[in-house]
Amino acid sequence: MLQVCRRGGRVALLTALGIALVPAVALAQVDTGAAPGDTTALQEIHGQVDLMLVHLNDALFALSGGDVRIARLQFKQFFDNWDDVEDELQVRYPEQHDALDLEIERAEIALLHRMPEDTDMARMALRNLRTGLLEIVHDLEAHTD
Repeated sequence: MLQVCRRGGRVALLTALGIALVPAVALAQVDTGAAPGDTTALQEIHGQVDLMLVHLNDALFALSGGDVRIARLQFKQFFDNWDDVEDELQVRYPEQHDALDLEIERAEIALLHRMPEDTDMARMALRNLRTGLLEIVHDLEAHTD
């Protein structure tokens, strides 16, 4: 089980044992072109992206334990959140969106359309998704702090 803790504008994803699942990564900032009154929209996007990261981490954790069923379920929940925010991300982060969309397709193929599931491909795609979303989180935090 994961817990999301916010401290100093940073998101730390921790397991119940306190082990960080999200590595520290140097991330580039992207200009969102956000207007000053756009802070609420950015905060809503940030909340959705944080939730997507939780689902990705749960899916990766499940794959590490060999539980493909849980990984599939978590990926589907991730995808439901992606649907809610995809249009906004495509407008604000077009390059990242295209890369994320490609990784989503890879994860979907690996987890939902292969028998047996391609867990190595799924793991790689989910990690790439997490890295891409962390870039967006870093940028959102820079514009909402």
